[in-house]
Amino acid sequence: MKKLTVLFILIIFSISLFGINIIANPGFENWTGGTPDDWTTIDSGINPTQENVAENVYEGNSSCAMEVTTGSQKNTDFRQTVHVTEGTEYTISLRYKNTEGHLKIRFYVGTYDNTYSDNTTTGWQEYTWSYTASADEDIPVGLRFYDQTDFDGNEIIYIDNFVMDDGTTLPVELSSFSATFTNENYVNLNWITQTETDFMGFDVLRSLTENSTDAIKLNATLIAGTNTSQENSYNFMDSEVEMNQTYYYWLRILNNNGTSELSQPITVKTFGNNDTPDVPEATKLGNAYPNPFNPETNIDFSVSENSNVNLSIYNVLGQKVRTFYNREMKAGNYSVTWRGLDENNLKCSSGIYFYILKTNNYKSIKKMLLLK
Repeated sequence: MKKLTVLFILIIFSISLFGINIIANPGFENWTGGTPDDWTTIDSGINPTQENVAENVYEGNSSCAMEVTTGSQKNTDFRQTVHVTEGTEYTISLRYKNTEGHLKIRFYVGTYDNTYSDNTTTGWQEYTWSYTASADEDIPVGLRFYDQTDFDGNEIIYIDNFVMDDGTTLPVELSSFSATFTNENYVNLNWITQTETDFMGFDVLRSLTENSTDAIKLNATLIAGTNTSQENSYNFMDSEVEMNQTYYYWLRILNNNGTSELSQPITVKTFGNNDTPDVPEATKLGNAYPNPFNPETNIDFSVSENSNVNLSIYNVLGQKVRTFYNREMKAGNYSVTWRGLDENNLKCSSGIYFYILKTNNYKSIKKMLLLK
């Protein structure tokens, strides 16, 4: 079996398609003393705990398992305080998963909304609402839990990914961020943007922990942006790494208005010559997981030798929906996440889709189902 001192880590994501989420700790990833950080109102009739079991986590590493212990709704509020801007319309959404189906959720945004979540027990659901601010002010935002028929006084509902989107469009659409540990014992970073508007450029940050506040800036001067609507590729070489370490990298996107955003981190492990990962023996397209899916699925594939690679998604009419790769790629293992968006970043309709992997000497077609 061939050996190659190289590790591929690839993240496909976009940060310009949605506005800024003003909810703090929206995915319930951060906890202190058994309480989710930034959630300040937790009434006596509910008991939140951190949940790490994969099937009970919608996104990230944890969710909130909310135990409801009373049928008195006035004791089931779960809130934090946010600042809203007059005239701004906010899109609010929550992912939730019922266990027994005897609870419903109601949004609280300055006051209680007039809708309720569904109490179906068929996996993760989405609950949405919209709110227009009438003034510049701080308001309480959160949830109230309501018991339904046959509630026995104790039931768990999982909640995750609480979003209050202010509709602000960020200036950079970052479509990929990847890292390669090379034979020269350097880390080579590459990222691709699809569009850029009104921004200055990038900083590259690195840390030995997952906490971005511990990170150091690697670039001596700003990596300037192009501010074009065309695809652009950037590269940065980190030559000051030690062997047998795990490094975390971020991109800091610096805007012309003085604000900045951080990308999601990527992780690189620096292997010694005796610890190199194996190059795949065969090129192979894996099964999408989960499948069926909503809202996203993962596609793994392996390339056994340097080759031209095309990975694309088609609908049942044979029309190309999205292309993830169409370029020369090195041997290695790769993974992409499809969030059900087409090339124009519009949501695709539910139904059957085909994903096709083509290389110089290989072609495979597989099927997946996007649910409503």
